[in-house]
Amino acid sequence: MQAKASKLLCKGNVWVYLNKRLVRFIPNLVVNAGLAQVAGLLVESGTAPSYVAIGTGTTPPAAGDTTLQAEYARGTATRSVKTTSVTNDTAVFERVFSFAESVEVTEAGLLNAASEGTLTSRSVFSAVSVPNGGELLVRWEIQVAAS
Repeated sequence: MQAKASKLLCKGNVWVYLNKRLVRFIPNLVVNAGLAQVAGLLVESGTAPSYVAIGTGTTPPAAGDTTLQAEYARGTATRSVKTTSVTNDTAVFERVFSFAESVEVTEAGLLNAASEGTLTSRSVFSAVSVPNGGELLVRWEIQVAAS
């Protein structure tokens, strides 16, 4: 008896915390370039995502996106893995942003370089009003699962 083939899926979610309080939970879109990036990593070609960016753009995410609409800041993420359905099937990326001015943050992205680079995933959400002196933590999880 032949085993049924399964499909490999990349799906994820974004949590946004303002001053340590959860303010947004958003399912994210793994864009086309991100899917190609995952495939390349399977054959040791390419660079894994390691940066989280935030912005002020409001255009809904699309599979063909390659950047944030209006990037405001980007920083190195703390990376780890966790178990969602099977051992170590979920990549976790976290970054805390500190603000010296008030900003309305409306989008976030996961990328593989400190500038430019490949956009793995993008999410747009209703504005989070970050005050001067505020901290915004963005937690990104991408689960690799079979269907």
